[in-house]
Amino acid sequence: MWNKLTIDTAELNLNTVLQCGQSFRWRLIKDKQTDSDVWSMCLQNRILLMKQDKDQILYRSIGPGNDVSDSELVKNYFNLDIKVKDLYAHWKQQDSQFQRKSDFSGIRILRQEPWETLCAFICSSNNNIKRISKMVMSLTTEFGPYVASLNDNKFYDFPSPAALAKPGVEEKLRELGFGYRAKYIASTAKILNAKKAGFLHSLRPLDTAATTSALLEFPGVGPKVADCVSLMSLDKHSIVPIDTHMYKIAARDYKMNISQGTKGYTIVQNKFKELWGDYAGWAHSVLFTADLSNLELNPGTKPRSTTKSNSKAKTKIEVEETSGDKLVVNSIHVKERESTNLAKEPEETSNAIKNRKSIKREVSILDTETSVVSSTLVDSTSDSLPIPENDAIGIAIPAKRIKRERKLRHTLKTNES
Repeated sequence: MWNKLTIDTAELNLNTVLQCGQSFRWRLIKDKQTDSDVWSMCLQNRILLMKQDKDQILYRSIGPGNDVSDSELVKNYFNLDIKVKDLYAHWKQQDSQFQRKSDFSGIRILRQEPWETLCAFICSSNNNIKRISKMVMSLTTEFGPYVASLNDNKFYDFPSPAALAKPGVEEKLRELGFGYRAKYIASTAKILNAKKAGFLHSLRPLDTAATTSALLEFPGVGPKVADCVSLMSLDKHSIVPIDTHMYKIAARDYKMNISQGTKGYTIVQNKFKELWGDYAGWAHSVLFTADLSNLELNPGTKPRSTTKSNSKAKTKIEVEETSGDKLVVNSIHVKERESTNLAKEPEETSNAIKNRKSIKREVSILDTETSVVSSTLVDSTSDSLPIPENDAIGIAIPAKRIKRERKLRHTLKTNES
């Protein structure tokens, strides 16, 4: 039996909100009763099923549940007391950028369980949404309590701190591909398990500074992770987490060419808070979602640019860096490639667009503990090459060093010949 909640997509766009990097355990499954795809997730000892139909959300649950009803759970989880359409109207008055984001309506911040959110964003360090989701699902199926099954799919609730504080958890997480994050999660679980029950929930009434300070005490938690947890589970609506996406948005759309680092983080964050107001974190989520390139949030939209490329040269640089949120990187491969960007200003002629070429460097990073490689393109005119998908480190490889490595590689190859 499906329950109905009258709400239009301008207030809650279910497909977008559940994919935009806030929560990582939602998955689409086939509902045999209606032969349609539904969103599913195990929450508070039940499988919660949801789908959107015109001006309503349909939901039902399977499993024992607890003393919280399905309707209370949905209302609380999606922060439905907050009218997001009013926020959009305010942001459009304050910031012309929101006039251009009309396709991304109905994005709201979830009010999640703080412990799961903390684990998820410890996993987010130097990572992408797909891999974070895989890690969080591994945590759940390996250590969480079984709740129920649906269509041959077994559902588990998220494990408690006690479950992840047991001996052998770190080793098992390394086997599952968590790499250096395994130690952070196991250590954080032990610390939290030793504290009074409900410690994370007790941070909700505190001010932002006190909440951030408490979260930074956990291993693997830096400013960005603390801000994500505060925003998405602890009611700190004005907090704006700053990652590589937001630095790019700040530079591209707001002409803030700020270097990454503690000082730059604070400058960009304060600028956005001042611009967007008490719900600045919600505004950030809209721009962040609109900027995501690895999710097709609006099927059918055309890509903004087309790039043709040819590899020209390649070199390898050895780097090691580790501290707190930082990642140990043993190798960075740099290759130059020539690219033609076809997405230029509309007043330019097609010939002018085709003739404009720029050299870019593609940087690939190998996480030696998880054997995962990520890459990005960086302008050749830049003074340094920042590591991609690296929200907390801000490591940069000087261009002069790259040239020296390339020259040495060329010399060795010539001598071998």
